[in-house]
Amino acid sequence: KLALDVARIGVWELDPQRQMTEVDDRIASFFGLDEAGWHPATLFYDHMPETDRARVQEEVQHAIGEGGRFDASFEVIATDGTRRILRGVGQQRPGLGDRGGRRLIGVNLDVTAEVEAARLRELMLREMNHRVKNLFSIISGMLRLAARNADTPKDLVDDVSRRISALARSHDLTQGGRDGIQLGEAIDAAIAPHLEGHEVVLDGPEVSISAGQLTSLALILHEWATNSAKYGVLGPMPGRLQIQWDRTHQPASEEKTNEIRLEWNEFFDEALEQSSESESEGFGTTLVRLSAAQLNGRIEVDVNKTRRTSRLVYDDGEQKS
Repeated sequence: KLALDVARIGVWELDPQRQMTEVDDRIASFFGLDEAGWHPATLFYDHMPETDRARVQEEVQHAIGEGGRFDASFEVIATDGTRRILRGVGQQRPGLGDRGGRRLIGVNLDVTAEVEAARLRELMLREMNHRVKNLFSIISGMLRLAARNADTPKDLVDDVSRRISALARSHDLTQGGRDGIQLGEAIDAAIAPHLEGHEVVLDGPEVSISAGQLTSLALILHEWATNSAKYGVLGPMPGRLQIQWDRTHQPASEEKTNEIRLEWNEFFDEALEQSSESESEGFGTTLVRLSAAQLNGRIEVDVNKTRRTSRLVYDDGEQKS
C-alpha cells in the first residue's frame, strides 16, 4: 500500500458478472467520483471519449474471456472536466468467497505528463523536419540566384556563405525553447557584426515574430546590413542609421489586421552626388523581394541625396476584431 501511495497508483477490481467495479480513493479522484467503493462499470466507461471507450471495453472483454492481461492507455474526463491520460494494467484472477466466477484486478496510473511530453517531442520533430526542408529550399534557391551573378567560384562561395551565416545567427534566436522572438532581437543579430564605430538608433515596440517569419526577416535584414556595410553608413559613408518599426491596424473586410512597418533609414552627413536609385535587380535585391513575398509583404525604397530608406511592410498574421 505504501508503494502504491508513493507511486500515485490506484487499484481497482472488476466483477464481470455483476458489471460492478470497486476502486480505491486514488482512482475515485482520477474520475472525479465522490467516494471509493463499488460503482457500475458503465460509469467509468462514460468518463472516456467515444474513441477510447470501445477500445477499452474490447480490451477488458478480451482479458476476461481469454484469461489474459489487460493493458491499455486511455483518456478520462473527470466530473469537473479535468482531463487525464491513464494507463490501466490488469490480470484475470479467480473470484473470492461467495462471489465465485472470475474477476479482473488491476491498477491505474496517471501518465498524462509522459504522454504530453511524447506528443511535444513528436511535434518538435515534425517542426524541425519542416524547418530543415525549408532551409534546404532556401539555400538551393540562393545558390541558383547567386550563380547568375557571381564572376568567380570564390565570389559565389563568399556570397552564399555570408547568407548562410546570417541564417545561423537567426537560428540561434530560436534555441532554448522560447515561444516569442522579438523583432528587435532579429535586428540586433543582423547588425551586430557591423556596429563598431557607427551610430545606430533602434526604435520600436515589442513585436513578436514566429519561427516561420524569422528566416525571411533574417535574410532581408542581412541584405540591408551588408549593403550598408559595403556602400552606406555602416561602411564608407559618414552618417547614421536609424531602424524603426511599428504596428498599424488596417481594415480587411469585417476585421482588422496588424500590419508591421519596418524602416531602415540611412542618413548621410554629406549629400550624394547622384541618387543610387538606379541599382540593378541583382541577387541581393531579388532575394529581398522573394523573402518579403514569403511574409506576404512588400518592399519599398525611397532615395534622395541625403537619405536612403528601405521599408518592409507585412502582415504579422494576428487578427483583431
